Amino acid sequence: MKDPLVVRTDELAQVVEVWVAKHRGRFLPHSGGNRPGFNYGAKAELAIEAYSPYRYILDNLPETHRTMNERTIYRILSRESKHTHLSNADAILSAIEETGALSDGRIEVIHNPAVKVIDP
Repeated sequence: MKDPLVVRTDELAQVVEVWVAKHRGRFLPHSGGNRPGFNYGAKAELAIEAYSPYRYILDNLPETHRTMNERTIYRILSRESKHTHLSNADAILSAIEETGALSDGRIEVIHNPAVKVIDP
């Protein structure tokens, strides 16, 4: 079923891009190997895994949207569609703690042009 309300993907992408740019350095980079232990001759610790901002968004989505994948985020950021369902936009904005973008005018909520409204 199509969501009756949508947001413009370009507006959503702008908010997400600002968040990604601000938080890109916050996550540990991939070290390419193991970290040395603290004791001389001790075994090296586990490798540091990369944790991208996209993975962070996905890990912090509400339970109702846990099936969303990184491709959805990339699709928004590359502006592959003109509109994004309000429920998906709200889930992503919740994950990055930017839900205020829907009420402060940065992202406008509009009726889905793909849904036909029939007057009684």
